[in-house]
Amino acid sequence: MRGNTLSRVRAFIPVVAAAALLGGCAVFYAPQARPLAEAVPARPKALRAEAVVELRRSIPLTGRARVLVESPDKFRIEVMGPFNQVIALLVSDGRELFVFSGRPPRIFNWEDPSMPYPFSAGEVVSFLMGEAGAPPAMNRAAGSWYSVTTDGDGRVKDIVKSRGGTEVLSVALADYRKVSGAYIPFNISIDGRERFSIRYSEVEIDPDVEPGSFSIPSVDR
Repeated sequence: MRGNTLSRVRAFIPVVAAAALLGGCAVFYAPQARPLAEAVPARPKALRAEAVVELRRSIPLTGRARVLVESPDKFRIEVMGPFNQVIALLVSDGRELFVFSGRPPRIFNWEDPSMPYPFSAGEVVSFLMGEAGAPPAMNRAAGSWYSVTTDGDGRVKDIVKSRGGTEVLSVALADYRKVSGAYIPFNISIDGRERFSIRYSEVEIDPDVEPGSFSIPSVDR
């Protein structure tokens, strides 16, 4: 009797040891927690791009361009000629707009009611960075109406801005691509007093922006 009991105990020892070993393994190789869902990327604060810009007028002007944008209202667009000379330059520091495009350069104040361009500095930055979103149906302060069309993914495709029942600005954003988590339109067309289009070839999100990048050049006023 005692021998049978001893035999059973001896036979049970490997089972207990195996259970203990497996239990230890279970603790050592505990399943890892599930990865957190991918965070929604923050809206870009700045953008640098290589592009081709076309200014459409009686004599079209086309060239390679460097584009630098900083939210909410700063941008610099340099259009280069065949010998790397600057043939067009648009700079906004948020307060003023410098424009040179084959004519004598001029400086405009964004707050001046006589500003000839029908867009604000913030709107241009939004278009260039793909942040346009849907503007309000009516901006009472500016007296402007907006009509917005989106694509199947909810991204802004067309924007029409009107004042007093007259269309003053139309923008088309196309070829959205994901860059560092942000969706950027690589084809941008802006028609407002002057018509120009931008086609990005390379885009960098949130680059280091050197001081003075958006300084307004001096001109005789």
